[in-house]
Amino acid sequence: MFTLRRDRPILLATAICAVGVPLSAAAWLSARTAGLAAHLGAAGGVPARIGAVDADLTGAIRLADDALGELVAADAVEASVALESLLAGALRADEIRVAGPRVSLHVDADGDSDLARLARRLIHRPDSPDSPDARDAAAARGRLRRIVVSSGTLSAQDRKSVV
Repeated sequence: MFTLRRDRPILLATAICAVGVPLSAAAWLSARTAGLAAHLGAAGGVPARIGAVDADLTGAIRLADDALGELVAADAVEASVALESLLAGALRADEIRVAGPRVSLHVDADGDSDLARLARRLIHRPDSPDSPDARDAAAARGRLRRIVVSSGTLSAQDRKSVV
């Protein structure tokens, strides 16, 4: 027969684990998400925001409420891995789904845009086409099978040159 006196430490340990483990995991995930947004913002030179991160057992990672400054925002960006890639031991995005993207760009008089400048800052160009970085980048580009975009908006404004 169980007694309350003997079961009290077990109940206390269970309660601590039931509350502490999820809170610790949430705090760790929040810190890592904020760190990722800060790194992305520093690389792009604009403030970045990632609202939430979710992952499932099928290899899909979903970032919700994302933004890069005032230029690009999305309700969600989800990257998924095909079973074929998982079985081959390669963890890479085979498909990217973007839900509710909102892009607002300004085109300069010379045809350049703030979105193009942001993309150039985010994409690292290797010095030589024969460098290991170039081979890795070329291999990575060939892996993505498709990008699916649903219900978004694009607004573009031209900036008049001021003389």
